[in-house]
Amino acid sequence: MKNKIYLTDLIGGLNVNNTKIKFNLNNGHDDPIDLYANNPQLVNHQWLFWRTKTRNFRVGQTAICLVRMSGKFWLLTTIKKVTHELDVKNGINYEGQELEEYSGLYGRVVIKYHKSFKSSTVNASTVLDALEVVQILPSTFEGKDFPGYDKVRLSYNRHSPPYSGINFLVR
Repeated sequence: MKNKIYLTDLIGGLNVNNTKIKFNLNNGHDDPIDLYANNPQLVNHQWLFWRTKTRNFRVGQTAICLVRMSGKFWLLTTIKKVTHELDVKNGINYEGQELEEYSGLYGRVVIKYHKSFKSSTVNASTVLDALEVVQILPSTFEGKDFPGYDKVRLSYNRHSPPYSGINFLVR
């Protein structure tokens, strides 16, 4: 029987009681996984440290950034120690230092987890043992792979051929 591997197996040295996890999802305008493929630092700073009303982190805490790839699959993009709070609402409220000892995992570890709660930031102690590692990519994630023909959905109106509207002569 094959044993499952969990994120705690890879980052076991962290103080779980002083760690929070930020689950980043599509916000209706941008999909963070697409942004990450084009500019990892945008997601690893802006999306991780964005604050709306409530404070997500405290200085000295560890922040883990996960980005939804699709469904219940998440990509580990960074782990940072929170170094400063900027007292900003509806903006980037924190600064942090990336934990280099885990840098080989960033953008490579794919996690399986069914997120069933509304909050985007949670205490690691509540979910960390359920974050199953399902894949370690051979290199840093650079974009979505082709999912296979049976999983492609294109709307005809949105993706009609460039020649639509042209009359063809049939002989």
